Amino acid sequence: MKPIYLLHRLKIQTNETKMNIDKLFASCKRELKQIGYGSKLHGNVYLSIAPITGTTLGRCINKQRIEIAKWIISLNDEILFKEILMHELLHTFPDTKNHDKTWKKYAEDVNKKLGYHISRCFDINNYLTNSNYSFATNLAGFKYEVKCTKCNKSYYFHNLSSQKIRYFQCNLMKCNHCDSNNFIINKWK
Repeated sequence: MKPIYLLHRLKIQTNETKMNIDKLFASCKRELKQIGYGSKLHGNVYLSIAPITGTTLGRCINKQRIEIAKWIISLNDEILFKEILMHELLHTFPDTKNHDKTWKKYAEDVNKKLGYHISRCFDINNYLTNSNYSFATNLAGFKYEVKCTKCNKSYYFHNLSSQKIRYFQCNLMKCNHCDSNNFIINKWK
């Protein structure tokens, strides 16, 4: 069954992106079949591109619909897209529930056999920093960037309370990368 895209909601078309979404979706399903998970896939999984903001990259709804954040498509990064899609496809398996032991076993198996890096959580801060996708922070709806002055590691936030801002300004927070406590706070919106 050919996947159905709910792109009309967002008034974008698949030809506006360099990625061939149909091809990538089919590729992920084919890879799962090659490693023996074909019986876990069912034909009624729909893929949609949704106006998800923030650090949610994708989600699986009722094991039948996968939504990928629109801003992820804007990155035109096929590897990242397939990682997210494969993660969500594992949620469609009938014997998984959220990120239970069974889901983790499948993710570990797919990683080992196919070379993916599927995990329960994805470090979006690390990806955005290391990939020079600073424009993606605006697409994801982040309002604040807190940057370590020692190692230049950036952390992205939707909201920062006045208390947390004081913590950064008073050197009470530490960078989890270099242990520095000196930060610059940039507000975008």
